[in-house]
Amino acid sequence: AIANCEAFNSQDLSSTLWACAVLQMHHMPLIEAISAPSITKVCQADPQSLSNMAWANAPLALVDLPLMTALSSAAIGKLGELILQDLHITLWAFAKLLIYDWPLIDSLSAASLRMRNDFAPQVIS
Repeated sequence: AIANCEAFNSQDLSSTLWACAVLQMHHMPLIEAISAPSITKVCQADPQSLSNMAWANAPLALVDLPLMTALSSAAIGKLGELILQDLHITLWAFAKLLIYDWPLIDSLSAASLRMRNDFAPQVIS
């Protein structure tokens, strides 16, 4: 997989990083091989891939600031496409990693307020 990461699309990269997180696999050569092309491909990623990639960093306690900065910029650029789940997963991941990205927090908070009528009780809690 490491040799092929450059050829992966954004969803492949997101899914591979997500699998590492679920398996609690801290294989840094693989994670670094995923991170580098992810930074350049996040602008092409769909909102779910963005939130999944942000989420995958949190359980592994990976504070990959270049990747998280790229994810933040991409998420802000896709605010109109994000669904409620994308918003709260992305915010949770940044909070879990103690990354205080105020432009992202402000943008996602404003988007959450616009969606507040869609909140189910479990989302609010």
